Amino acid sequence: MVTSSAYIETLTPILRGRIADTSIAAAAFAAAAAAAAATAAAAAAAAAAIQTQDRTGTTLAHPNSVL
Repeated sequence: MVTSSAYIETLTPILRGRIADTSIAAAAFAAAAAAAAATAAAAAAAAAAIQTQDRTGTTLAHPNSVL
């Protein structure tokens, strides 16, 4: 018969490993989401900068205005 303390001692390292794996996956997902957000922000800034000038370089609108 297995005592409850022996059962807990057996499962604790397994559960810790799974928690660590989950934490690593969560951190990787957060880093990927942050990178995607930074890329989207850079693309939006580039698009906004392009839209503020025409072909001759004349400013069409203030860079901070909504076009």
